Amino acid sequence: MVYSDSCIRGIPRSNCLTEVTTMAHRNLYPFHQAGPDGWFEESINWNDDARAVHFTLEQKDDGEWKYEIGIAIIQRDKIDLMIRRRGIADSFKYERKPIQEPPNRYHGNLLMKNGIPKQVKESIRNHLAWISEIHFRHEYSDKTVEKTIVSYILRRLSSIISRLLSALRQFRQKPPPASRTCPPSRPA
Repeated sequence: MVYSDSCIRGIPRSNCLTEVTTMAHRNLYPFHQAGPDGWFEESINWNDDARAVHFTLEQKDDGEWKYEIGIAIIQRDKIDLMIRRRGIADSFKYERKPIQEPPNRYHGNLLMKNGIPKQVKESIRNHLAWISEIHFRHEYSDKTVEKTIVSYILRRLSSIISRLLSALRQFRQKPPPASRTCPPSRPA
């Protein structure tokens, strides 16, 4: 089977990024449903040509962008290096699996074996997040995406402000420390 040098994973929600927002979070690779063959599948598109990125970004669900935030691109050589690591070789692989309806010739899957120890599963998810190169939607198109980016930024700011206000409330509720007075000095 011929594979391109990289694959693309769509980023549907902001919880797929870390607080830094330029790094993927392991939520981008949940591996939560095992197929009948005993392997968990996470859908990807192979980055075969210049059209693959736009094809991925143009996907919609019920008229809304399927990948609201953007995409993550992973270099295949980094995946191959991870697969060769001790303890992961028999637990992780990838495949090319084009879809007929709706047509997607780029489609494939990242595959994780069911039943592996939780530590190995988390290690794979974290490693995938670490090697993912984040590309925001606005890097590829302008007009329609501006609202998405602005709403994303506003949601992040709102979350940060809520956490700050909560911390401030907790700080205000703490009683002041008891003041200590020095005993009067005794005459010598």
